[in-house]
Amino acid sequence: MKKKLIYMLFPIITAVVTVMLLNIFLDKEIGAMLKSKDLTEINIEYGSSYKDRGLVYNEFVTNNNYQLLEGSSELGAPVSQLATTFFPVEGMDTIVTNGRAYCQDLTQISNLGSQNTQRKPNVAFIISLQWFMSDHGVDGTDFQANFAPVQFYKFLSNKEISEEHKKTYAARVDKLLSGSSQYIPEKLYAKLYTNDNLISKVSSVIFKPYFVARENIVELKDKGLLYRRLKKLPEKSEKQLRTVDWNEEHKKAEEEAKKQVTNNEFYVYDTYYDKNLKNNLQSQKDINKNVDLMNSKEFDDYELYLDTCVDLGIKPYIILAPTNGRWYDYTGMTKQSRDEFFDKVEEMAKERGFEVLNLKDQEYTPYFMCDVMHLGWKGWLEIDEQLYKRNKEK
Repeated sequence: MKKKLIYMLFPIITAVVTVMLLNIFLDKEIGAMLKSKDLTEINIEYGSSYKDRGLVYNEFVTNNNYQLLEGSSELGAPVSQLATTFFPVEGMDTIVTNGRAYCQDLTQISNLGSQNTQRKPNVAFIISLQWFMSDHGVDGTDFQANFAPVQFYKFLSNKEISEEHKKTYAARVDKLLSGSSQYIPEKLYAKLYTNDNLISKVSSVIFKPYFVARENIVELKDKGLLYRRLKKLPEKSEKQLRTVDWNEEHKKAEEEAKKQVTNNEFYVYDTYYDKNLKNNLQSQKDINKNVDLMNSKEFDDYELYLDTCVDLGIKPYIILAPTNGRWYDYTGMTKQSRDEFFDKVEEMAKERGFEVLNLKDQEYTPYFMCDVMHLGWKGWLEIDEQLYKRNKEK
């Protein structure tokens, strides 16, 4: 009997010890490399798994008080004023972006809510009107493409977040993971977390060892991926930072834009117009006239983002990116409805004491956008300048 018990326990004990030793090794190696390596490539990388779907690197960013800029597809805009291209400069040498297409409110609060740090993140968050054009908010498939299990588990174990907000988060994740074969464990965990009935409580106890193991596995995976990435980075070296003349930068932005926008009335760059709009204009006329921005499920996710930030003691800088006014007029979405949307989003943030940069009045400014929805030459430069000034004042 003793031998059978030993045979049964030996693999489990071996696995536990292996995981413990591997964690110790990775923590030590990653900690050393984060100090010695040039991290620029990761900081500015678009769609980075170490940031968008990770934990360790995000906690490092927060603990070092780097400027974190959360957003979605505008973080990949093809203009030289893009923050990751524009910085570093003298006075602001580090900016870290987090996000890619469809990284919306729920994805971004997963990142912030999963962290266990001594500092509070120095975060700016770019909100896009396009997220609110669908009644159901973010699509399940798009959410799953950016879902991070390691952030999910850490969010639900974060003692700073209220139980009410955790349950709201879990219920939303449960719904958005429907149809996923990859994240069945997380969907089950979310469902059990939101239910207080006897069956759910008993199931939670039964499955607890499995979920603990699953959480450790995804955390170990995050560390392993980051370790491999850091190994490939060059060592730190001295860099000469350029000084910024903002007046000159604004002139440069307009000059660059004029060269790329020559063939259309919507002030989008030529190749975008030729590829996406030129042959589809008739089909896009008034296509958005029945869109109701004010009743999107995304507002609930945005409210959860704001309320969770309050729980965490984080004060995000909310940036409301404008639309391309000429294009949205053409598609039938009125200026009045857009202004109502921007004002509501601003009011919700200010009610909680958060600073807001509302750029709605720039919708018709030439070259502020580079296409129908993404910030362009002047738009990105405006955000660069505002981030620079805020960091100088701190």
